[in-house]
Amino acid sequence: MMGAEKNRGFTIIEVTLFLGISGVLIAGILLGATRNINNQRYRDTVEQTRNVIQGQYDRVYSLTNDDVGEAGNINPCSEVPQESHRGTTNCLYVGRLIEVRPSDRDDAETDVRLSPIIAMPQTADGTLPPLFGAADTNATQATSGRSNGANPIEGYTVRPHTANEQLTETRSLDWGLRVVRPGSEEHQPLSMVILRSPVNGALSTHMVAREMMDTDRADLDGIINGETVPEATLCIIEPAGMFGFAGVVTRMAVTIDASAVGPGGVRSVGEAESGC
Repeated sequence: MMGAEKNRGFTIIEVTLFLGISGVLIAGILLGATRNINNQRYRDTVEQTRNVIQGQYDRVYSLTNDDVGEAGNINPCSEVPQESHRGTTNCLYVGRLIEVRPSDRDDAETDVRLSPIIAMPQTADGTLPPLFGAADTNATQATSGRSNGANPIEGYTVRPHTANEQLTETRSLDWGLRVVRPGSEEHQPLSMVILRSPVNGALSTHMVAREMMDTDRADLDGIINGETVPEATLCIIEPAGMFGFAGVVTRMAVTIDASAVGPGGVRSVGEAESGC
């Protein structure tokens, strides 16, 4: 019929180009979404690690030498044989130990191990050292760590209590993330003591950038009265290739100030400040 128009479809080349361009756009959208999800997972793990360490300060502030503390903060001294003398004790619950170390399951991952700390009087002559509330205690000392360079555990042997595994927590970083040294992929160990002095009640933080040794587990004096690092920087990274092209863009870290006397001394910081 005169004047009729023929319907023209898409050629194979045009369809192929359309599908190719659409595929690239969809891949870009999915990659961006995956990157955002992975970064959120990463940030959540960093914040969770910070919260766990901050929470140990709260537990030290609320620890009690009654048999059972608030919110399940159980007194480990309830399991230690006590002196029979009325009004005396040979064990005080005085703090928390935080160990950042390679995981027992896979040394490419990181565990955070949390344990209670107890103080045992050194009673060679049968007398007990001063307990909380000694004459030299005041409000400033109780919130500022050591006072005048004094030994905060004088007259006591202080050690972690690991006899009851129910009182010891081990937490793994989610998604296989691990803690490394700034500017490196080498594991960063940390042994950290949050102490409420059995002498005057002052709270202080003591840290060494190494794993616990057998001598430390018998007596924490080497960490408490030894050389404390001024600040600990725990750089948190993902395992190589874990997130592929959708990996974490900016590394973060948890920093801990050796002068910390509360949760405010523990912060999460970005790559520019941490040097990770």
